[in-house]
Amino acid sequence: MTILPKSFIETLSQREFLLLVLVTIIGQVASAFLILGLIVSVYSETGSNFGVSGVVLSSASPGLLMVFAGLFADLFDRKKIILISNIFISLVMIFIIYSRNIYASISLAFLYFFANAFFVPAATAASAQLVKRTQLLSSNSLFVFCLAGGQLIGFMISAIVYYFFG
Repeated sequence: MTILPKSFIETLSQREFLLLVLVTIIGQVASAFLILGLIVSVYSETGSNFGVSGVVLSSASPGLLMVFAGLFADLFDRKKIILISNIFISLVMIFIIYSRNIYASISLAFLYFFANAFFVPAATAASAQLVKRTQLLSSNSLFVFCLAGGQLIGFMISAIVYYFFG
């Protein structure tokens, strides 16, 4: 007896799709760590709920661009969009880690989520191209589950890490 349905296992056996799912989960976990870390840092440094709203805006407002990013993903090579956005996200994360200015970190977080707004539609569209036509339902289900599940797991783990290590 397996936990996952056979169709999910078959879909995950597609190497390229599995890699995309893993990259997506890692990215969602990182996003959750970033959001919680910035919220805690900003509130600790400023004591201001208004400051925290800057973090929320920096993470949420680039999502408004997803309409245009989806169009961009339809017009251009999705693999390149995924690669470029992940490289950009990685570079921004390095700058955030070494940033000593909380306000600069919020601005950098905006850039992080701006790039993520291009990654998500490109990856979603690419996931359908990486599987057989009969696996579209399971691939879409798995991909959306990984988007939401990665965030959920990321927030849980980041809260535990913050609780024990500060």
